[in-house]
Amino acid sequence: MPPRSVYQVDIRIFGTEGMLLLDIERPRLEIRRDDGNNYRMTVTHPAGGYSCVQPLRTFIDLIKGLPVENRSPAELGCRVVEILDAAFRSAKSKKVENV
Repeated sequence: MPPRSVYQVDIRIFGTEGMLLLDIERPRLEIRRDDGNNYRMTVTHPAGGYSCVQPLRTFIDLIKGLPVENRSPAELGCRVVEILDAAFRSAKSKKVENV
């Protein structure tokens, strides 16, 4: 990954008439329509700014047992544990491991 491209965060919503794109790395909002009537707006800094740090801080606070709101569903936590387990097994075995 290039040194200045630490994060790549965008939101894409697909619909029957096109797509909405909110790009956080290059602050912009685009509506791409199938009929060609597209719209592009440059988002002023820091209106779209997102440092990607708060989820990690919240996760660490949860591990520490601090009273923070956990907005992640339990199913997501289970899947993360399963994926991390497979990743550690794969690193040890040097083979692809099932999740």
